[in-house]
Amino acid sequence: MTEKKATKTTKIKIPPKTVKAKIKNKKPTDIIELNPKQKLFVLEYLKDFNATAAAIRSGYSKRSANNIGPANLLKPIIKAEINKQIEIFLGDTKELSMRVIKECQKIAFAKLDDFLDYDEEGVILKSSKSVDTSALESVSFDTTYSKQGTNIKKRIKQHDKIKALDILAKVTALYKETETPTIPLSITVNIVDNESE
Repeated sequence: MTEKKATKTTKIKIPPKTVKAKIKNKKPTDIIELNPKQKLFVLEYLKDFNATAAAIRSGYSKRSANNIGPANLLKPIIKAEINKQIEIFLGDTKELSMRVIKECQKIAFAKLDDFLDYDEEGVILKSSKSVDTSALESVSFDTTYSKQGTNIKKRIKQHDKIKALDILAKVTALYKETETPTIPLSITVNIVDNESE
């Protein structure tokens, strides 16, 4: 009599292999199109650049949106579509970036005497026709009436110069990621006991 040995068989599910088409000079975005949910995700993401909120608004569940939103941003096809939509929106980005830099320069380097003249007798605002007012946030006039006459207070407020300088510093690479120099701080202390000698 021969003994039969008991054997246990386990079935392992092997996921089907994904076949990627290899086409020369083509990007992945040229081969695959976004599904409707992904298209909606891109449009929603462009509203506020919040991946989780965009995932919820485009129909993903609230529980999974925290994972799906950021995961969608890592997908090359979605990334490409977002960049494409931004380029369409911005048009020529070089021209736009140069305009932003010029505006920041106006704000950063504007001086008070660009807008007003002053001496011992008082302050006189220059005419808006002779001044580039893009560096000004606001101009206001407060009129008060009294027995002595009419008093007009003129106020000007410039845009935030520090913020404009900060933006320019970043753009002009003053804030390049550089290694912080390390200063060796090892100090050797020799303790001499004079009593033992």
